[in-house]
Amino acid sequence: MAWPQVRAALITAHLIAIGVCAFPAPVGGMNRSSWHDPTVRAELDAWRARLGMVGVHQTPKQFEDELWGAMTSFMSVRDAIVRPFNHYYELTGTWQSWRMFVAPQRYPARLIVDVFEDGEWRPLFEERSDTATWNRAIFDHDRLRAAIFRYSWPKFGREWRVFAQWMGERAAVERPRADTLRARFFRYRTLSPTEAAAGMEFDGKFEHEVEIDLTALR
Repeated sequence: MAWPQVRAALITAHLIAIGVCAFPAPVGGMNRSSWHDPTVRAELDAWRARLGMVGVHQTPKQFEDELWGAMTSFMSVRDAIVRPFNHYYELTGTWQSWRMFVAPQRYPARLIVDVFEDGEWRPLFEERSDTATWNRAIFDHDRLRAAIFRYSWPKFGREWRVFAQWMGERAAVERPRADTLRARFFRYRTLSPTEAAAGMEFDGKFEHEVEIDLTALR
């Protein structure tokens, strides 16, 4: 067989392999605690409403139970299809750590870090802020931004506390007069174009607050 045909076959096989791995999979959704997230909750309600428009009426519990069963079956089949390619992914470094997007994040969480210094709370870092920019070069790195996104989800609580401890260790050295570091997420609903044009403020709440005693780290 001529080289062009061999090359075409190899390229085709590679595209099939990475296409299989990148096919949508509700991996994060296989933890039902994540279904309480506002974005996930909105998607579930929207799909239940769509089914209702075509005559399929279910309570939230009925819908979620049937969806969970369908997801479990789908993931079993998908895992069986992907399994033969696993060695290829490891050998070529082509494992897909993310998959096709399924929904917009309407309730993002923004990392906010403060320190209690000289008798008052002072901002250190806030995502997308032009003033609270402590260690911004580190926090804004693509890899760490992806990690921070995960830390706002309940299933990553242990990793979030470890990260908060790491921030405390840095702050203990870099802010010698500070007594406490407070790290938390501000979760809010994104504004519609009309709301943004009208100058509305984000409506949200603080979550996953962690305080680190800096004096104990010196």
